[in-house]
Amino acid sequence: EQWWERLSSMVDRFHSDRRAWLVVGIDANTNFDDDFPPHQGCMGLTHHSNSICTHFRAFLQHHDLFLPSTFDEYHQGETDTWRVNLERTGARCDYVCLPLAWTSSRMTSQNLLNLDAGTSTFDHVAVGAWCQVSLQKRRRPEWL
Repeated sequence: EQWWERLSSMVDRFHSDRRAWLVVGIDANTNFDDDFPPHQGCMGLTHHSNSICTHFRAFLQHHDLFLPSTFDEYHQGETDTWRVNLERTGARCDYVCLPLAWTSSRMTSQNLLNLDAGTSTFDHVAVGAWCQVSLQKRRRPEWL
């Protein structure tokens, strides 16, 4: 719990301009057994979650983020991002967290199976997200 509170506090401190987008890549060491709309969907749910799940969800909610790899409308392919070895069933614990404001954008999420992380053994698979975000220029009020 303290780790998540410290992380959130650091993000608040370094991401003080709420008009700027926050994108987070994280090994959260958790998975989900139910959804948490609009921050986390139901793709790749497991039969259990752990105590970290609650803290990660609070982080997502506090920073207005969502996990595209947990929504079937965004994610393509397998969802496991970690394995003890190649023969065993894995788990999803790595995520890309994107701004909730981007949920209406064209987006694709998938595990980057061919990305070479330079490690000596297989451990984690990176998750990638491709986004096409439409921006609108704000008009100044005429009285300015």
